[in-house]
Amino acid sequence: IDGTRWAVGLSVPGVPDNPHPARVVNMSLTGEGACDIAFSTFINEVRATGAAVIVAAGNSGVNASGYVPASCPGVIAIAAT
Repeated sequence: IDGTRWAVGLSVPGVPDNPHPARVVNMSLTGEGACDIAFSTFINEVRATGAAVIVAAGNSGVNASGYVPASCPGVIAIAAT
């Protein structure tokens, strides 16, 4: 979370500011479950910088709504066939 926050130009305690904030974040990770309040808050903070958040839909061939971060509001979930 701190790495992504820094990447988009948000402050991270003890780390110098990023002079070249990212506008696209790719999160090629996934785990089972629904988006919780902590992850949702994190995604909202990142999106508030103007960055797009691209995430993996999962590799299980099932609905991405059962996976995090694909189930978080505001992300762009990418899948393949």
